[in-house]
Amino acid sequence: MGVVLLGRGREQQVLEDAVDGCRSGAGGFVLVEAPAGMGKSALLGFARGACRQADLRVLTARAVDLEREFAFGVVRQLFEPVLARVDAPARARLLSGAAGVAATVLGAGEVSEGPPPGEFALLHGLFWLTANLCQDKPLALLADDLHWADIPSLRYLSFLQPRLSELGLLVVATTRLYEPGAPAQQLAQLAADPACVVLRPGPLGADAVGQLVRARLGETAEQGFVDACAKATSGNPLLLRELLHTLAEDKVAPVADSVPLVCKIGSRAVSGWVGARLATLDPQHLALAHALTVLGEQGLLTEAATLADISIDVALAGMNELERLDIIAVTEPKSAGEIQFVSPLLRSTVYDTIDPVHQARAHRQAAELRASQKADAEQIAAHLLRVPPAGEDWARTALFDAATLAMTRASPDSAVAYLKRMLEEPLDAQAQFETLVSLGEVAQFTSTELSISYLKRAYAQADNSVSRAKVAAILGAALFYEERNDEALDIYQTSLEALSSQPSDLRQELEAGLLDMALDDPMALDLMQHRLDELKAAPPNQTPVGRTIDCLIALRQAFALAGASDVTRRALGALSGEELYMRGMRTIFSPTRISAYCCGIFALAATDHSASLPLLDRHMREATKYGSIPDMEAALSYRGMQWLWQGALAEATADSHEAVRIIEKGFYPINVPYVRSVRVNALLEQGCLTEAGEALEGVDLSRPTRCGHWFLLHEARARLLLARHDYELALAGMIEAGERFGLTGGRNPAFCAWRSGAAECMHALGRHDEARRYASEELELARAWGAPRALGRALRVAGLVIGGREGLALLHEAVETLASSPARLEYAKALVDLGAATRRAGHATAARPYLAQGLDLATQCGAIPVVEHARRELIVTGARPRRTELTGPAALTPSEQRVVELAAQGHSNRDIAQQLFVTVKTVEVHLGSAYRKLGITRRAQLATSLAGQPA
Repeated sequence: MGVVLLGRGREQQVLEDAVDGCRSGAGGFVLVEAPAGMGKSALLGFARGACRQADLRVLTARAVDLEREFAFGVVRQLFEPVLARVDAPARARLLSGAAGVAATVLGAGEVSEGPPPGEFALLHGLFWLTANLCQDKPLALLADDLHWADIPSLRYLSFLQPRLSELGLLVVATTRLYEPGAPAQQLAQLAADPACVVLRPGPLGADAVGQLVRARLGETAEQGFVDACAKATSGNPLLLRELLHTLAEDKVAPVADSVPLVCKIGSRAVSGWVGARLATLDPQHLALAHALTVLGEQGLLTEAATLADISIDVALAGMNELERLDIIAVTEPKSAGEIQFVSPLLRSTVYDTIDPVHQARAHRQAAELRASQKADAEQIAAHLLRVPPAGEDWARTALFDAATLAMTRASPDSAVAYLKRMLEEPLDAQAQFETLVSLGEVAQFTSTELSISYLKRAYAQADNSVSRAKVAAILGAALFYEERNDEALDIYQTSLEALSSQPSDLRQELEAGLLDMALDDPMALDLMQHRLDELKAAPPNQTPVGRTIDCLIALRQAFALAGASDVTRRALGALSGEELYMRGMRTIFSPTRISAYCCGIFALAATDHSASLPLLDRHMREATKYGSIPDMEAALSYRGMQWLWQGALAEATADSHEAVRIIEKGFYPINVPYVRSVRVNALLEQGCLTEAGEALEGVDLSRPTRCGHWFLLHEARARLLLARHDYELALAGMIEAGERFGLTGGRNPAFCAWRSGAAECMHALGRHDEARRYASEELELARAWGAPRALGRALRVAGLVIGGREGLALLHEAVETLASSPARLEYAKALVDLGAATRRAGHATAARPYLAQGLDLATQCGAIPVVEHARRELIVTGARPRRTELTGPAALTPSEQRVVELAAQGHSNRDIAQQLFVTVKTVEVHLGSAYRKLGITRRAQLATSLAGQPA
């Protein structure tokens, strides 16, 4: 395929294999990492040729230093040209469905009214635009110089990585190593992803250097001369090319006597080559070259002429001269064509020949030029970032507008850069305070530490108690997210004390922050204990902050074992409106943020109420439309836990896996216990002990006891040890989980069933009296709570450890309690344990129905250990358990059920995928499985099959 690059055989083979894989429907991601001049762009060019030869659709982009703060700048380079080339119907098709949100950043349609989409919504929309492009033919995205890419574009590429194979998409990108200012964290995440193949082309070997030297300077080149060329350039292809170019121009003979000249010229290969050419230019043409480097590759010749203060005719002549000297490349027609430097290294070398004072002056003039043209605010701000402040109103306005525009494009990283630069301008005290607050609010979506630093400055500069309290409401939550609890408590307390006669809604916001902390921190709980009774007794407050407090109180009551009916009533009342949710979507570090909404749902889910899953689905839908990536992570975490509690293990595994991926991308590690515990427990229930252990790797469980929410992971780890029959360590883990849960006032076994876990360990260790005591304590607590899942489990474990007639009666009660509950896996366990106990009591025939029903339910849940236990027990009773897959509507998993219901309503696979936030291939897999279980072959048969009628 294509041109052969010397010394790059292995790299070319990897790229050819990736192209072949894409053509056959597999996905791929190749990242070429190397220092400047190592031939990254040449390899990308090879990939482009291979893709076109394979008839792939190819979209290209090249990141530019000047544009690294442009929101989705690389993404816009990739997609704007293809959308501009197609006609209106084709554009409408590409932007159909969820992909329509992408118009927000691509300027490819009218922006809808209402709240701007969040970052996750844009990533989701761009994903579907990519998927729509992949429908026609395999697609390759080629991106050069990611070390200068904007962070939102890198997040888009990261978002694609786990979905490549389902799209049949190939991504090939390059990045320079050791580049100052590069987004190192995001690039490292791309490279570390399992989907990524990293190529690190090294220096050219002796044979390749020799071939290049002899091809350029003659076949008679002596080996000593060749060795000197290799040493002078360290095998760097670009340096070698420029060295050979200079040697040829200077007519240096390729003999051993010329080695000193090689060393001398090699030391200035690129900069000397550029300097020598620039020195030949007319001063006006040199000014044009400088103007082009300042404007970047978005600049036009007319703009460069204006900036260089030359006529268009002189500019045309200068452009021709620069092209002749192999400095720039121009597409036709030259008067309006695209102008690019031959290589990014060459452009930066030309730029570095401008002294810093003239660089700043040129960027100021470029900003003024863009402003006079009423250009996109980010194009103006890109230049202002490179000039010192001058106290000009138009510059402040441009920076603020650019930050606002960046946020509408869901690019908080860019907005932070513009606001930071704005803060450097001379501002009065109020303007500086407002800018600091804005920075703190925007930075919360990029870096918690950065957000805290700006909010602390704003807090210190606030000139009255109300302003200070408004900052404290956000700052306290940010500190809590970073587990800096003492600082958070101090901020909340100090601000509350200063608000004794101020508006109650602001006081409530601070109290909501303390209530949120009290769910995890015993000191915060002590601080708020005196207010809890008053807040519980107060009539429902339907303001956002009032409903926030009710959500938090509902979870506090659930933790502390108030009656399930009381918790249900309060949670449903708090979650009844949209305002709380939509306000929460606008910020993360606020007491009325989205986590409060999740707390209400978490409490409701613990009651086994049927509304909790639909509320989480609404949460997912809204997070997909308007939410940030952390919003989506919260939605996935809590929904995963709900799936786990219901026994939908495949769904719990999928949601927790996606949430773990988000956290691994650097978002809010405070949620690690929720996400990881769901993943560990879901894997354990499926019998995947090795994978469950891997899910705990790298997690530091030695957290201070004030980090109460870590009880979830301690319990999960203890259950893993129990499954491995390491009973002593498992028992210690259960007890520690209980201690951590208890420190925050937690007593409810619906959240942490540590007593029944400890009872199972003690029973296995022969400590039967202690086991009965622990099991009885949990049963008493579960009866007080009253919800079936927690009560059924407590009854089941108590029945097992107590044994005898009393134990059998408890197992019967467990089955009756769970029969109508949504906790299908817990019901399956109760049935199997009852069947086994009945069989041990000498009633094999009576045991079989329990065991068979439990086997069917466990199979449906995917709970392999329970399935195997049921099979063994059935065999002992003399039965022959079937091994065929369950059939009929009852055999469908929750995900299959949701897919087939939408399909039966007439929705296409693509519509279903967009509604459920999955890929089309996932929908196809669910439908295929559902068809087998329902015994049908066509979509038209779904409606009658689901109704239980013959197809």
